[in-house]
Amino acid sequence: MVDSIHTDELVRQAQEGSVEAFEKLVRTYDKRVLSLAVQLVGNTEDAKDIYQDVFMKVYSRLNQFKLESQFYTWLYRIVVNCAISYRKKRNRQIHQSIDEVVDRKGDWQYHFPQTGQSPERHTINNEILEQVQSTMDKLSLMERVVFILRFFEDFKIKDISEIMGCAEGTVKNYLFRSTRKMRKELMVFIET
Repeated sequence: MVDSIHTDELVRQAQEGSVEAFEKLVRTYDKRVLSLAVQLVGNTEDAKDIYQDVFMKVYSRLNQFKLESQFYTWLYRIVVNCAISYRKKRNRQIHQSIDEVVDRKGDWQYHFPQTGQSPERHTINNEILEQVQSTMDKLSLMERVVFILRFFEDFKIKDISEIMGCAEGTVKNYLFRSTRKMRKELMVFIET
């Protein structure tokens, strides 16, 4: 994570009205916010809408942020809440045919490093990635959020609890269910 002392100072300056400090905060966290939004909603176009919404909310609510907690957990909580709201709103508005749902592929994907891979290893990695994405699409929204925050963003249970605004036990429950589902679906790759 970014140096919290530097971030705290930028937050204070932005709260006092410094546009430059706010722009620095945005530049510091913009890639992480967009990356997390893409992971949560599964495609870049929707994530860009969420990204804009997040920073508008951060700008309008920055004076409500108390420096008693980490800025990034407050920011990530806004990202998660915006993504959840966006997905719920989108699910209410869009009625797709079964063919469109089956053909839909999100454009968020993890990529294995390409360091000297044989063609066979590259093919296997692509199969694994496709299965991981397919399995993540089967997780409930909250399971997906917790799984991504824990395993892709490397947050601790305590931080995820703060980001999501729920008890650590609830986070552990979502994490247990999501990892069990992922393990079950990906077992074929683990056994080979």
